[in-house]
Amino acid sequence: MQPGMIAPVMMPAGQNGSQVIFIVQHPPQPPQPPQPRAWRYALIDIGKPEYMSVLLASMYCPCCVYAKNVTMLHNNKREYCCACLQYCCCSVCFGIETRREIRAQYHIKGQNLIDDVMAHCCFRPCALSQERCELLSAPPQHTHSG
Repeated sequence: MQPGMIAPVMMPAGQNGSQVIFIVQHPPQPPQPPQPRAWRYALIDIGKPEYMSVLLASMYCPCCVYAKNVTMLHNNKREYCCACLQYCCCSVCFGIETRREIRAQYHIKGQNLIDDVMAHCCFRPCALSQERCELLSAPPQHTHSG
């Protein structure tokens, strides 16, 4: 018998019990973790109209775009005001943490803290736009108990 197989079970098949059926059951395979992938939008992706509209909002009201990202990521609309205020107080710190959450939840390559720091320090509107477009292109799956 091969490894990973359960021993066969013998059962009578007919009324006289003369026939035997062998049933081999394989244990269920554990789910494979998703492979890391790249962002769907580049950090600076000016060729896509949906990115450009978010970029304009990120340039003029970054705290609102950040708050929308957080509420969508956490599926909690009541977080909007708190997220907006947090971003106004310390945009780089909160921006980096949210970017790391998006990377983890969406299995996006590049878990390098330096990349996230540089994105939010040097290209803040672009980083917010990239994150927003990622969330809009494939909303996070939330599981609710009860």
